[in-house]
Amino acid sequence: MFTILSGHFEGRATTIDRVQANMDSGSAVFIHFDVSTRACRRMAAFIEEYGALGIPDNYGLSLRPRYKEGANCATFVAALLEVGGLADQGLMDSWRVSLRVPEHLVGGPLTGRFVPSIFFFVRPLWARKWAGASEPHFYIEFYDPELLHHHIWNRWHRTQSPVDNGDMPAKITQNGITRGFIVDATSAPVPDEPFWGSH
Repeated sequence: MFTILSGHFEGRATTIDRVQANMDSGSAVFIHFDVSTRACRRMAAFIEEYGALGIPDNYGLSLRPRYKEGANCATFVAALLEVGGLADQGLMDSWRVSLRVPEHLVGGPLTGRFVPSIFFFVRPLWARKWAGASEPHFYIEFYDPELLHHHIWNRWHRTQSPVDNGDMPAKITQNGITRGFIVDATSAPVPDEPFWGSH
């Protein structure tokens, strides 16, 4: 969960092919945001600066893109939603995961220990899977695309907006066999705070 791997930006063609394959199979759901020119330019500027700083070279579940640590696919999308003013609280909460990973299950550079794989086979048999607040642990927060998929799917079947912000009206739609929403965020306030946070 805390390993940092070598990463890179995937090319446009690869991304489009992958998205299209998932849409053709019916395994995808989507949210399409209509955004203002200002929001679009801000997100484009973030992507350009992110790449120029070499941040895509680091890939990992625990990395925070707006702290220049790196990212994974989901946390990068979450960062784009934030910088574009699209990070509706209900939407973001639907796929955010926060865990306290017990210290004895963490190895590698964080602890200098080797954790045998048998720990992970017997771990589900224990009553408590994660550490309590007072127990030794490493905290991790990330975004789970599967949870977002369920959120969109459930809201679509209930004909409810996937966002809680009434200022961003959503229209239920379907693209072939793929279900989703079009969210009108053209009037959403665009943040002006810096892209990058500090530790």
